[in-house]
Amino acid sequence: MKKRTVLFTILIIALSTHAAMADLIEKTYLVGNTTRHVLLHEGRPSANGRPLVLVFHGYGGTHRSAARAFQLETVWPDAMVAYIQGLVIPSERIDGRIAPGQERPGWQRKVGQDGGRDLQMVDTLLERLTDEYQVDRRRIYATGFSNGGLFTWVLVGARPDTFAAYAPVGAVDNGNLVDVTKPKPVIYHFGEKDKAFKLAWANKSIRRIKALNRSREPGVTWGPGYTLFEPEDGGAPFVLNLHPRGHEVPEYAPKAIVRFFKSQLLVRP
Repeated sequence: MKKRTVLFTILIIALSTHAAMADLIEKTYLVGNTTRHVLLHEGRPSANGRPLVLVFHGYGGTHRSAARAFQLETVWPDAMVAYIQGLVIPSERIDGRIAPGQERPGWQRKVGQDGGRDLQMVDTLLERLTDEYQVDRRRIYATGFSNGGLFTWVLVGARPDTFAAYAPVGAVDNGNLVDVTKPKPVIYHFGEKDKAFKLAWANKSIRRIKALNRSREPGVTWGPGYTLFEPEDGGAPFVLNLHPRGHEVPEYAPKAIVRFFKSQLLVRP
């Protein structure tokens, strides 16, 4: 009986995931001479325009694996959610984490890397989506896992006037925040048992974003397992979930990410 219950539970989860995926449409966009693939949840029309969330998968993953991990459209059905397929990492990239001949899909880890192809893709995709749909430019957000989280950190510094808030998951800042001067709202998930990135690297990223956002100490409880670091004047909020797990997207993370995104509007210069 116990075995049947487990199998039934697995079946229900699988059917729920399939139903969520069925709501997504596959679209392609030409960026330069390269076709980029997107799984899109169109959201719901609104008088003020619909929110838009860009989601970036981990290294070697796909837009479909990101959709399965985040399922943001089930948490925020009104929002447009774009799960984007990365390109294979260029073989000429100097990157000690990738063995020659074993390059897989991923994202640039620094602003000038790979000819800036992913930043160009983001700019083009946002232009196309806002042309095709009614998007609220005050409510555009970015999140990603692992290598996609690294790229989310890149966007914090490279596109501060485009996104209202950011949510890197299971990733660390690769030095992109060192010269950044504009505070930006961030919610950050990282596992203390993460084997892909060292906890010391995550702690360095936390110190950097706190300094950038002019965070007050100590933080206050934002929810179970979450700490909110409120900003001094001129700063931006930072929410941290340093959980006891490994390299993963915790199942509770999407709800927290949506809650945080909903509280943030872009103030244009």
